[in-house]
Amino acid sequence: MALSNILTKPLPWTSAKAEAKSRASSGGPRLPGWFRAAAREPFVHFILLGAIMFTASETVEHFTTQYRVAIGPDRVARLIDTYRQQFGQDPSATQLKTLVDNYVKEEIEYRESTALGLDRDDEIVRRRLVQKYEFLQQDLQTLEDPTEQTLRAYYAAHASNYGEPAKRSFTQVYFSPDNGGDDAAHARAETELKKLNASGAARAPEDGDVFPGPTDLVDLDQGDTERLFGQSDLSRDLFTAKAGQWAGPFRSGFGWHLVRVTDARSGATQPYDAVASRVLDDWKASQRDGLNAKNFAKLKAKYNVVIEGTKK
Repeated sequence: MALSNILTKPLPWTSAKAEAKSRASSGGPRLPGWFRAAAREPFVHFILLGAIMFTASETVEHFTTQYRVAIGPDRVARLIDTYRQQFGQDPSATQLKTLVDNYVKEEIEYRESTALGLDRDDEIVRRRLVQKYEFLQQDLQTLEDPTEQTLRAYYAAHASNYGEPAKRSFTQVYFSPDNGGDDAAHARAETELKKLNASGAARAPEDGDVFPGPTDLVDLDQGDTERLFGQSDLSRDLFTAKAGQWAGPFRSGFGWHLVRVTDARSGATQPYDAVASRVLDDWKASQRDGLNAKNFAKLKAKYNVVIEGTKK
């Protein structure tokens, strides 16, 4: 190699220094070519400007609507309608102002409470929202009017739901545990039972203690009896006791009872014509329940239900 070429060729360390100096003077490493080209495109400027304007608009809108409570004519009309349904007349101007003020207070406190997350993990709020959702789903469902043949078929399949319940009329003799204790009351009742069956007495309230209710009861069904005496031996065994003779002693929450059934009527299925309106209501309810079940099955299929802590 000629000496002139060797003298004019930059040395390696001088070349590196020159490159470093060039980078320093340009502010750092050079950006990729595609980035510099994109940065010069007007369309890119338009997109970036649009994004900035959208973000700013959303931010302003959020703070504007968050602290703005609008009371329009529709809301005022609903407040008036609610008041009318409750009190049977329109509110006065003063009352309407109070209704509006109360609504504003409620709305502000609602927003503040949800902002604090007070609605989360609240069982009452959770149940109320579920109820509103179910009511909404029911409102969206439309049922075709059933034919009489459909209703009669439903009635035949559920005839036991339309039976006239068995009823009992009876007189009683009562023995209170407060008079000598429970065992003593039971013993007195057994002695009295033998006496009454031997004498054939039709009623004998004076032979026992004073009952805090009527001595003679008429046309009680199972539900009536349980409301009076609770779910007790008396409520159950009364409907298997023979009419015309004394039976017992039967326990209730009050004490011990001897009863004499004076009238026993067996349950009987009511004819379709007598319960047609009930059949229609029950049919509609069953149809809605079926539709609700199908809709929920479709809804549930969208979710991945994971029960943690259980073995697969």
